[in-house]
Amino acid sequence: MSAICLDRLVAIMLYSRYNQLVTTGRIQRFCVFVWFFFLTANVLFFAFNFCCLTQPLKEHNFYTFGYKSFDPPQMNIYTIYYTPVEILTICILTVSNPITLVQLYRRHKRKVALRM
Repeated sequence: MSAICLDRLVAIMLYSRYNQLVTTGRIQRFCVFVWFFFLTANVLFFAFNFCCLTQPLKEHNFYTFGYKSFDPPQMNIYTIYYTPVEILTICILTVSNPITLVQLYRRHKRKVALRM
C-alpha cells in the first residue's frame, strides 16, 4: 500500500521523468527484494523463537494484547523491528494519501496553466 502511494506521489511530482525513473525492471527488482527481505526476516524470527510475541495480558483479564515477556529478560526484537516499520508505513500513508495527491495534482495543473 505504501509503495502504491509513493508511486502515485512520484508520478505527480516528477511527471516528466516518471517513465525514466519507474521502469518494469526496477519494479520487478524492488518486488523481489521486498519479498526476500521480509520472508527472510520472518523465517529468522520463527527460527530464533521471536515469533508470536503478542499475547493476551493477564493484568487486563485477557481482553487486550501486549508484548510477550521473556525469562530471562532480553531485547524484544518485535519492538525494535516491526514497530518502526509500522510507524513509517503510517507516516507514508498519511503524507501521500489521496487527498494530498489531489492537492498536488491541482497545484501542478495551476503551474502548467501559468506557464502557457
